[in-house]
Amino acid sequence: MSRSSRLIDILQLFENGHSVWIVDDISQKLGISVSTAYRHLRVLVNSGFLDPVAGAGYALGPAFIRYDWLLRHGDPLIKISDPVMAALLKRTNQTGTIALCRRFKDCVMCVHERRGANTTGQISYERGVAMPMFLGATSKVILAHLPDRALRSVYLANEN
Repeated sequence: MSRSSRLIDILQLFENGHSVWIVDDISQKLGISVSTAYRHLRVLVNSGFLDPVAGAGYALGPAFIRYDWLLRHGDPLIKISDPVMAALLKRTNQTGTIALCRRFKDCVMCVHERRGANTTGQISYERGVAMPMFLGATSKVILAHLPDRALRSVYLANEN
């Protein structure tokens, strides 16, 4: 397995709800030596994707925040949709929240939202949270617009 794919494997460990990982657990989970884990961790720390924390652990680092900012300000989909979302909010007297969602792997993810000035409460479709592909109206809209080949692939991957 290539070094770059191992780096991604380490970062994907954080998707399972663990906010801090120690070297021994990373080594064991990925089936690599402790010294190899340290080498990969050093690359991720030096680039800001991981931060060392007390107890010889590692947590996600500030590079993700930087790249999130770059994405929010440079994503063509967000640039195109934001004015449309703002216009829709004007039609609701600023009392709603409009979420822009897209397919991410086999999930649906909110990538941008516009909250009206008179909006109260929270929404469950928070930016960055992956929701199931087969649950909710947003998912159904995305599924309805997938090309046949992609739709077949999604269904076969989730037939259980």
